Amino acid sequence: PGLRDEARLVAVEPYLKGEYHKYTSNTGYIGVPDRNTPQAFSHYTYHHTQGQIMVVDMQGVGDLYTDPQVHTITGQGYGLGNWGREGMATFFATHQCNSVCRYLGLGNVSSFCDAGNTIVCTTSPKRLASDIWKRDKYSRVLQPIPDSASLEDLSIYRLKMEQYNKLCEVFNQFKDKETEEVDSLNFLPMVESLQFVLNQTTLQDIVDNVDTDGNGAVSWMEFLCFWCGIEKPKASDAALMQHRKHRGI
Repeated sequence: PGLRDEARLVAVEPYLKGEYHKYTSNTGYIGVPDRNTPQAFSHYTYHHTQGQIMVVDMQGVGDLYTDPQVHTITGQGYGLGNWGREGMATFFATHQCNSVCRYLGLGNVSSFCDAGNTIVCTTSPKRLASDIWKRDKYSRVLQPIPDSASLEDLSIYRLKMEQYNKLCEVFNQFKDKETEEVDSLNFLPMVESLQFVLNQTTLQDIVDNVDTDGNGAVSWMEFLCFWCGIEKPKASDAALMQHRKHRGI
């Protein structure tokens, strides 16, 4: 029998009603609107576990959060998004303690350094927290070539190199050799090969949003932005907004 005929395990959660926001990422990104609690919670998890664990990638509606990522000091467990000590460093590179941190008596960034850690950032904290996360201000065009992404590229798209290489492999498998793009017929099997399930009703809505230049096919950059969830979706496209929560490979 095919995969669709086999038993599956799925995770479900209550629907979060309201305006969904990405507050932080697992690589130091700080989103808008500005709220104290998402960053303070991440800081608290580091403090409460004595530097062993940090919960990041805060997103949701108000202070109802979903789909977090966990960094561990060893870098073990919790999937490919666990960047370990490096991930914790990127948090502290952009974090500024707020009133909630102070109320909870949390140590500032110096406590992370005092524990023998070093903050290493590929760009300035101010830039990490603003310009490079705005896709329209980042002009570098990437090619689907394994190991070709820079550290800054990986930070912007919130990927590890092995994840980037996997996307390159799959895109090259399904693209047209002449146009170097994936047509609408091959888009569905391409994303399904990455274990992302679409139905025909959702498919056209997704393709319409991914195909930003309107030529009927999906380029590498269009696919990369779609998969990493950094292109702003249309307000009516609930399917694409939901995909922002699914970036694992």
